[in-house]
Amino acid sequence: MERLERALFRLEQGFELQFRLGPTLQGKDVQVYTNYPAKGHKFDRLKFHPLDWFYPNGWEDDCDKYCRLDLIVAGSYQYYFSCG
Repeated sequence: MERLERALFRLEQGFELQFRLGPTLQGKDVQVYTNYPAKGHKFDRLKFHPLDWFYPNGWEDDCDKYCRLDLIVAGSYQYYFSCG
């Protein structure tokens, strides 16, 4: 299991950040949350919102689904995931 609580990733504005399931999470009910501001909202460090899953092949299949963020607003943001 990855321990990335203290990891810092530098990403460029205009990039698309994708969250994909690793093999240990496939087949589980996973939800990804971030405090990156939703379009039209102000940044609040303590307010997290869920990201939607995208299914590029059109089927609700874990093998290639992903969540994404279009990085427009510069800053330091967090994410976490829940697995139920």
